Amino acid sequence: MSPPLSCTLCTLCNRKPIGHAGHKKCNGCRSAVCCSLDYQKKDWRLHKLVCNQLKSFGTQNPRPSAAHKIAIFLPADQDTPKLLWVKVVEANGDIDLEAPSLPRSKYGHQIYNFDHTTVMYVRCNKDADGSAPNQSIVGMMKGVYQQENHWKGLIVIVSRPGTLINPRVYKDVTATTFRVTIDFFKAINSGLDSPGLKVPTTEAATDHLVPHSNMVQGVEIASKGDAFLHGKMRYTEVQVSFDNPIFTISPTQISEHMGFPLQVRNAGDFRRRDVEKGDKMGFNTFKNRSALFLNMEADIQGHNWGWADIFVWDQDIGTVLVVRQDKRLLTSPQVEALAK
Repeated sequence: MSPPLSCTLCTLCNRKPIGHAGHKKCNGCRSAVCCSLDYQKKDWRLHKLVCNQLKSFGTQNPRPSAAHKIAIFLPADQDTPKLLWVKVVEANGDIDLEAPSLPRSKYGHQIYNFDHTTVMYVRCNKDADGSAPNQSIVGMMKGVYQQENHWKGLIVIVSRPGTLINPRVYKDVTATTFRVTIDFFKAINSGLDSPGLKVPTTEAATDHLVPHSNMVQGVEIASKGDAFLHGKMRYTEVQVSFDNPIFTISPTQISEHMGFPLQVRNAGDFRRRDVEKGDKMGFNTFKNRSALFLNMEADIQGHNWGWADIFVWDQDIGTVLVVRQDKRLLTSPQVEALAK
């Protein structure tokens, strides 16, 4: 049983049907469409790697629970992708994934947008523990690009609905998810950045793949009250308009000193009922130590070195919004690393 078809855009060109002309839906997995028979033929060599698996995976491997979602697994020692169940779990307010059949490790992730969000999990210590090049990627990308394969260790691909925020839910992958992954690997190994650099940054590839708009991804840091009383995640990736007033303020000294200028602005509401609840429970609902740390002065010659402006960044801070001054993508792990 295949996952329900969730995409009506062409897998190759990302276009909607024109007029009454329908897209060519795959009769096998029924989870990918192409806008023409020609495109369907072009996609077949890669599509067939997951088509039959998607068609039968749910029937041969019943869903263990409602919390389990189908993911694409790229084993390091095999030349074809596999499907597996991953369990979405919540721990201390954060969403995480569990796949008992995989080695336990901490994962980093990069996101590429389609009409859903495709997330790729890779092992953070893959370059330090002697991991071999991922043979699944070698097999998948044969004939697509000829550069050296820099991807090492096992990789897991999952899918999330929508693209505007970082949602707290996952969905089953589809063949379209797989195609987005292929395009990502192709772009990140195609020399998009400066001459002589074989593998440009993921950000450079993302900028190339995702059409530019008047929105950019920033990060909200929740206050103690928003996290404790309203269940907000500590760090949440959000979309910010280019005309948001935050882009008119000066970046923080610490981020400038590190060569990564960030702008920080209050974004939460000061609700009286939250203040009253916090007082009864014995804590300041607008406390935000991460925002405080981001705004400490970094000039070692200055009188306020190691301190933040007491009139702005004292105790009543609340939830804040953080963006990059250059209006490029900012991720939660980046902000968390700087704020601790």
